[in-house]
Amino acid sequence: MKVQYENSLMSSFLLYVDNKVLKKGDAYTNHSGYFYPVTNSFKDYDVVASPFKQFVYDTSVTGATVMSGIYYDTSSSSSTTFDGRANEQHKFIKVGTSGFQSINHHEGSVYFNTGNFVSNGNYRVSGHYSVKDFNTYITQENEEDLLFERKFYLKPKTNQSVTGLAPDAEPYPAIFLKSINSVNEPFAFGGEDNTVITARAIILSDSAFKMDAVCSILRDTARDYVPLMSAEELPFMAHGGLTGLEYNYDALKANKVSNDSGVYISSVSVSKNVARQSDMKNVNTNVFTAFVDFEFEKVRSPRAS
Repeated sequence: MKVQYENSLMSSFLLYVDNKVLKKGDAYTNHSGYFYPVTNSFKDYDVVASPFKQFVYDTSVTGATVMSGIYYDTSSSSSTTFDGRANEQHKFIKVGTSGFQSINHHEGSVYFNTGNFVSNGNYRVSGHYSVKDFNTYITQENEEDLLFERKFYLKPKTNQSVTGLAPDAEPYPAIFLKSINSVNEPFAFGGEDNTVITARAIILSDSAFKMDAVCSILRDTARDYVPLMSAEELPFMAHGGLTGLEYNYDALKANKVSNDSGVYISSVSVSKNVARQSDMKNVNTNVFTAFVDFEFEKVRSPRAS
């Protein structure tokens, strides 16, 4: 199935929201720490993960540490490293070298070719990175399921865990983005329509302060434009790693709006405390919730061949 307009909009909207919250709210914390083996769903890869997710991957976010490589400490009992070289303590390696395949910033994990690097046990992997205050996701789940049925885990303030987070672990605070409805309204002769799409951001926060702050940032995007990215411009591979060694949102969005590759945000409305604590069924206690609804408009020729 080929990527369609709504697919491109929602993917572009995720990158837009991520950038806005990180830059306007300084919504990240710099960390350093070890990575630990986790169960992997991808064949031919060994995976180690941080106790945190998600990592900042946008180099346009000033002050954030964007992880570009890892350190490994070889065991003092081993005279050689995993690739046969002389033992070197705390050596830095970058993606694409020594079996190190990619960094999955969304999962807080790194991928290696299956083999002796991860399985020999004579090393410890560590790195420097920034952890987002709010994780961002695209979802199609019902709001009721997200609020009342799904179990979320509070993101630790410090590195208290001695294991990596599993791929299915969903820490909050988080922002879930979903498309709700859409319509093509006649606009001009020649087949032009105004495509109106309504989307919602479902906010799960660990404090009223953070909830108010992120709602304020998102509310103030009204009458702005979301730069529309093509499928080829999206920065992630199938397993979540970056397609390139560096991703810079400001550079990627340059000239998008002036070249008519922007989608207009015509309105934004905020509804807070949409779920009462007593309604959470003890599944997600101490969660502060809000809905932020967006209306997007773009004049298109949807029936053009």
